[in-house]
Amino acid sequence: MWVLTIFRPTLLGVVTMLLQFEAEAATATASYLFTQESSAQSGCEQAEKRLKLEQIERQCGAQLSGGKLRVQSERQDRLDHLYFESTAGYVTQYHSLKQQLEMVEPLPGESLFRCVVEAELEVQCNQGRRDPQFAPLFEQQVSLNQLYYKTGEEMVVELRPQQRMTITILQLIPHLESEPRVWRLFPNAYRTEGHLQAGVSISIPHPTEDRYQFIAQLPSGEQRVTEELVVVATREEVQFPEQMSVEQFHRLLAEIPLKDRRELFIPYEIIDTERTGEVQ
Repeated sequence: MWVLTIFRPTLLGVVTMLLQFEAEAATATASYLFTQESSAQSGCEQAEKRLKLEQIERQCGAQLSGGKLRVQSERQDRLDHLYFESTAGYVTQYHSLKQQLEMVEPLPGESLFRCVVEAELEVQCNQGRRDPQFAPLFEQQVSLNQLYYKTGEEMVVELRPQQRMTITILQLIPHLESEPRVWRLFPNAYRTEGHLQAGVSISIPHPTEDRYQFIAQLPSGEQRVTEELVVVATREEVQFPEQMSVEQFHRLLAEIPLKDRRELFIPYEIIDTERTGEVQ
């Protein structure tokens, strides 16, 4: 999570051409692995999100990134993180049919669980395709000052636009127990517009011009969390709420025609080095 500190005065994935489909109900299943550090409710919520994204992929043809199970060093510190990326469509109806919790082969010193969900849902696909003339190299024009942050360190987003665009920066916090899990970082109360000029590089926040910072902060009791920065470029200004659910975010994103937007999802980690050791 990030603390907004005020200074007082002194993927780009490959997307194929998408056709408009009528929403049609389908039954599907999905699962999600998690450790005892997460609650069963949280694990099953993640399974539901995976099910929805996989169904969007099946019906709309987009390439969606799935969950990753990573092993950090020899301590078997496992981190299962979903990338909630949906640029092809959104779920219009969702009816849960089954939710089953299973314990899988345990790991040394910890237990590993799987939540399996089954649901009937309807998906509405977007219409259109990307405009190759609008920000085709957007993925190469956005970067973070680092991908691992210690508590108290500052995040800075660097942008190098090659054409005029409007930027919105959002923070996705999947480890929160409940919604809203998407927070808008920029524009904000201290910089209310996200218009960028062609060929003019910018840092957000700017080290001398802005009077706020994005400061990393771990939730109470956590030693390491993974979050995601979502940078959305649009031709014209788009108003995203200050806070929203993941589903609401995807719905709002889907309302922007593909030809008029680009989006980049950048995962990063916040760590407590005093407990976990230095980043490998």
